[in-house]
Amino acid sequence: MIKDYEHEAKVNKQIRKTQKDDLRVKIGELQRKIKEQGTSVMILIDGWNASGKGSVINELMIPLDPRSFIVYNEPRQTHEIRNRPLMYYYWVHSPAQGQIVTFDTSYYSQVYERSKKDNVPVKTLVEQINDFERSMYYNNTIIFKFFLNISKKTQKKRLEKIEDDPIGSWRATKSDWEENENYDKIEAQWDDLISDTNTENSPWFIINSKNIKNASFEVLRILVNELEEKVKEIENKKKPKLKPLIKVDEAVVKDSIFNKVNPEDTIPRSLYRPIIKEYQAELRELEYMVFRKRIPVMIAFEGFDAGGKGGVIKRVAKNLDPRGYRVYPSSAPTDIEKVHEWLWRYWNDVPKRGHFSIFDRTWYGRVLVEPIEGFCTEAEYDRAFKQIREFEKQLTDFGAVLLKFWMNVTDEEQKRRFEDRQNNPAKQWKITDEDWRNREKRPEYVMAAERMFEETSTKKAPWIFVNGDDKRYARTKVINEIIKHLRKKINSI
Repeated sequence: MIKDYEHEAKVNKQIRKTQKDDLRVKIGELQRKIKEQGTSVMILIDGWNASGKGSVINELMIPLDPRSFIVYNEPRQTHEIRNRPLMYYYWVHSPAQGQIVTFDTSYYSQVYERSKKDNVPVKTLVEQINDFERSMYYNNTIIFKFFLNISKKTQKKRLEKIEDDPIGSWRATKSDWEENENYDKIEAQWDDLISDTNTENSPWFIINSKNIKNASFEVLRILVNELEEKVKEIENKKKPKLKPLIKVDEAVVKDSIFNKVNPEDTIPRSLYRPIIKEYQAELRELEYMVFRKRIPVMIAFEGFDAGGKGGVIKRVAKNLDPRGYRVYPSSAPTDIEKVHEWLWRYWNDVPKRGHFSIFDRTWYGRVLVEPIEGFCTEAEYDRAFKQIREFEKQLTDFGAVLLKFWMNVTDEEQKRRFEDRQNNPAKQWKITDEDWRNREKRPEYVMAAERMFEETSTKKAPWIFVNGDDKRYARTKVINEIIKHLRKKINSI
């Protein structure tokens, strides 16, 4: 039960005032340390309507530097928000390094409503919440979850008082009164949510808010005490030494599917044009059906350099309505992306219902590039596979079609394309010293891709392998696969 976890500061007014001044000084100092460390903090203020959430947040803001402290109100369910997964808004607004972000009412308050509207089980949404909070924890984000608790009787009295206020009566809304009428049912729902998400790394703190000043004091006290411990823990963490992580097994590389070509994976030039035109016309029709049925579509392309990703994307997009899709090239992370959790930039590009997001390279850089170049620890590398599966499952649970194409090219054909680019003035911009350097590491990329296929090819988000030595064949195969999967999804609704 909610009450079983309640905290209440039982101090008189004078002592509370004296201690509060001291706590305010300390939390200001802690905020500066957090910024120096590059740690981030996420504070969720949940609870009953009229429980004093706004007052608690106002008290918390007083001692903090507003330049690295942000408050987000409960998001209005705009077209942009409700047509994306539950956690989209919170990923996008998650704190950068050195920031403290507070949510005035969080994703927890939306679980039961979104479960009904999106036709997703509550259990699934709870799993998504735990996945999100775990990812934040791994990214050195300290999470605080407060529930401000008041009785049904107290809530009713406060709502009546608000209604009697000639200036502020508008603040007592129909939904507030509905919550009071359904207090027992909603309390049981909160009991379940808190029980299922009260983890060691992101625990709940239940605050008795019958006295709002005491509640504000207790929130501040908990924040200071917990932050002092967490900041010390992070200070004492040893900075890991990074090194390349992929070990090459020549026998595996030699026998790998990535180094083989099927001679049948070709298409005659005479057949290519009529076939691809037919496919592009069909894909255009499906785009309209996807929009009408509100299906989000994500198409991801990975593969070796010069594997034909750009050419395929051009043919996929050529006949589509440009208002219905966007292409996202994934290069090295920007300064803004570096100070967020690594999946943050991809959550920003999740399509809304009825739209396409097409990725030229993807979140798989975490398990392809970073372990080869020595940009991540072994623990981060191993953990990334689970985080990717969780990310993709959230998308498919939301109803998205997620297609992942590996555009393959054999070693010999890649070398021929590199030389062609280098010797052709019109194509020289396509080839860099970095491409040649990456080519020398092809065995490492084969090993990384082998593990990636094994760990992340799932029933709802399988990898589709495309032999790309024949570009015409690769382009027709990709579009045909997209058509096949879209038709299957459309017919299932």
